[in-house]
Amino acid sequence: MKKVLIALNSFKECASSVELSELTKNLLLEKLDSKENEFVVKPISDGGDGFLETVARQFNLELFNIEISTPYDEDKMICPVGYSKNDKTIYIESAKILGLNIIPHDKRKPLELSSKGFGEIFKALKNLMDKGERQIEKVVVGVGGTGTSDFGIGALSQLGLKIFDEDGKTPAPQPKNFLLAESIKFGSLERLPFELEFVIDVENELLGKTGANHLFAAQKGANEKEIETLERGFEKIISLTPDNLLRGKKLSGAGGGLPAAFKIFYNAKYKSAKDFILNDLSLSSENSNFNLVISGEGKLDNQTELQKGVQIIIDEYKRKVPVVIIAGIVGNYSADENVNVIELKKYFTSIDESIKNYKTGFKKAIDEIVEKYFIKEK
Repeated sequence: MKKVLIALNSFKECASSVELSELTKNLLLEKLDSKENEFVVKPISDGGDGFLETVARQFNLELFNIEISTPYDEDKMICPVGYSKNDKTIYIESAKILGLNIIPHDKRKPLELSSKGFGEIFKALKNLMDKGERQIEKVVVGVGGTGTSDFGIGALSQLGLKIFDEDGKTPAPQPKNFLLAESIKFGSLERLPFELEFVIDVENELLGKTGANHLFAAQKGANEKEIETLERGFEKIISLTPDNLLRGKKLSGAGGGLPAAFKIFYNAKYKSAKDFILNDLSLSSENSNFNLVISGEGKLDNQTELQKGVQIIIDEYKRKVPVVIIAGIVGNYSADENVNVIELKKYFTSIDESIKNYKTGFKKAIDEIVEKYFIKEK
């Protein structure tokens, strides 16, 4: 009996970790005898796209909707959140609020985008508590896949934070206005009656060449000049923040600085994706008896090595069993020994074609896996 762990991450703007993990299992079952092989499906999320669907499956959550503002205009949209009645915990996916997947291509201008919808969700949750409709002791936020890079200022503006320019006016809380700021008023911030925990999809600092802007803003639509403007805007906001709120706090560069803002002003806790995946999602290799591990994500590159979900699985299992990674695209990435990377793009003539026909790509990848790890080993 061969025991196989199937633990895929989401493919951004394509398909969720739950869908792809189930697809992988079903394709394997078409080729292999279920009496001779056991397939254990445990979709993963490092906080980014697919986080809510993953935790809803893992923790049997009740899903409900909250109306919030879009990141790019005054229109409203519906955002799903998950609730565990037993644990009195709310789960939120930042990509459902601020994700690239919900921002039209012509609106992907980080200097003009705002995380205001994120703050509106917290206000809505507080209102539900005030009405006695939900008991909430903790809110867990999966951070990743965001299209905004506003240091969470848009979110905090909905909770009472204000930025003032030299004339005492309050410019819109968008990154393009951060350099106009001369003071910050935060004394009227609403108290949040629940603990905040952010699951961080990457381990990087807020500022610098590997920070929120220099590392991720380009993929959100910013050019080099705009990246520098974003960086200087973040620096300006920090310079106006009292030292006692900053002292001793590591500021995360994940989610365009979103968790950093809540660390400063609400003392939010960070949880690493590694801790979340191995412990909360129960994917530690300790006492496991798998013979093969299949994981994957949309793009495998140097960002993967910043302790994103797939890298966590690789590092946890590569010394014990063969690990196969199914990736849509492989960029600057060197696979370790005992790790076999299968790139779906090789089956198609373009990236767009591979995304459109990802199920066909997965079928071909599974054929390779079956040939190498099941047929040849017999």
